[in-house]
Amino acid sequence: MARQLQLNFTPLLVRGDALRLQTVPFKDAQQFRDLRDQYRTHYAVTRRSDQIVALPLALGAAPIGEEKVVSVVEHAALIHPLLEQRLVTLLSSNRRLVARYNPITTVGRTLPTGFIEADRHLHRKRSNKHAPCEKR
Repeated sequence: MARQLQLNFTPLLVRGDALRLQTVPFKDAQQFRDLRDQYRTHYAVTRRSDQIVALPLALGAAPIGEEKVVSVVEHAALIHPLLEQRLVTLLSSNRRLVARYNPITTVGRTLPTGFIEADRHLHRKRSNKHAPCEKR
């Protein structure tokens, strides 16, 4: 029987009273996907009504829209996409495959399957991914 392990990140304390963001008028779903794909490493991109909201993931991100500073209290719902994108970026940078996004689901480590060919593929040495895996 498979075991599912879950890790919940709560509670979170957000400090500060303002959020820096940028807005771009929403045109269509393709524009939204393109912006999200293009700026994934620099912005958390979400949609609010007729606006696309880009939340910078780091200081000094190149501008992509109209810059604004808004109240955290009045726009608390924007914290979720910002933290979610930071978590996905962290997992991806540590070679953790993000299998699902709602909720964010990742594989903590890969266990042997018991099938020799599958294990060779899954457990290759990182330094030379084409070398056959050693028997464990």
